[in-house]
Amino acid sequence: MPDDAVIIGTTAAVGSSSSTSRLRSRDSLKRKATLLLQLIDEQSLILAFDSRPISLAQIRSILQKRDSTVEVVFATGDPASERGSALETFALGSSKKRVIGLCSDSLSEGVNFQQAGALVHLDMPSVVRVAEQRVGRIDRLDSPHPAIEAW
Repeated sequence: MPDDAVIIGTTAAVGSSSSTSRLRSRDSLKRKATLLLQLIDEQSLILAFDSRPISLAQIRSILQKRDSTVEVVFATGDPASERGSALETFALGSSKKRVIGLCSDSLSEGVNFQQAGALVHLDMPSVVRVAEQRVGRIDRLDSPHPAIEAW
């Protein structure tokens, strides 16, 4: 049976590793938010997808703290989300500017967001079809953009 010092040392190492992982995750979210804010100066409407709504919520919080001039629309499969606002904001012909749409994969199929000029994958889908579906939300035949950006 290990003595108390070994148990305490092992517990401390696990706790330290977990804390380091959380810090790396937070830094990653901050870098993603920074990219979105850099892109909004080039593209007036940006869609960003992540399969994890919790990550989207954290990025929304970072964006809102960093730049109050950017509107952030948070759209998921949850009826309480801003799905309707996203459909209106990114619809063909929308005159909205400086809007970042944070979307879960529930919006990666069956909707048209072709007014957006850029799409950012905040995570890397494990299935290529999901990445293709996400890009397909803005890469439409009737897009007002001669080319779209996919990050």
